Amino acid sequence: MEGALVLFSFNIRPTFLFSVGIPCVLVDIDTGKKITNYINTASSPEAKIEPARTITGTLAPKVASFSSRGPSPDYAEIIKPDIAAPGANILAAKGNSYELMSGTSMATPHVTGIIALLKALHPNWSPAALKSAIVTTGLPQKIADPFDYGGGHINPNRAADPGLIYDIDPNDCNYFFRCTVMKTSTSCDTTSVPGYLLNLPSISVPDLSPNNYVNMQLFLYKCF
Repeated sequence: MEGALVLFSFNIRPTFLFSVGIPCVLVDIDTGKKITNYINTASSPEAKIEPARTITGTLAPKVASFSSRGPSPDYAEIIKPDIAAPGANILAAKGNSYELMSGTSMATPHVTGIIALLKALHPNWSPAALKSAIVTTGLPQKIADPFDYGGGHINPNRAADPGLIYDIDPNDCNYFFRCTVMKTSTSCDTTSVPGYLLNLPSISVPDLSPNNYVNMQLFLYKCF
């Protein structure tokens, strides 16, 4: 097509899609530099546009560049995030149409749906037990660490039969929030309760010393 204008944008991270309203080609920085060098050095630079195709290979799951990382800025004893879920380039409903969207708003519905299915399968499980099931059965990825994805990429099939559960007495949570978050000394014998004393499915001891002890309670659940 003679007289056509093509816009190349290469100052982006190719981890999520977005619309710019005009025909364009989005590439990463390295590819963009190669294209620019070709245009500047070739006497008659040419380009060939081929039909779109899906690139095959192991591209997912992968932690997105915009995903928040840990540790928790407030309580280092509690590992955050808890779990990773699909949240990049999700085809979602928007009004009467649809759109590719990314972020926590896309990942959260995936986790919520899985929790709802687990609750239907195990109606007697507490919220802490449900959380433990997904955190302890996530699929770790070698390209990241717990501060990137928590327990790993969520796996609903494994979470349905986790074997061991880290359950929490609601009174322990109330005590933690009263004494550590709210710091209401009238109802506490201390104003700081280490997060690692909660029966969480993940353990973090920032200031490890010979005098630190972590006691965990495990509950055995078996599906038949």
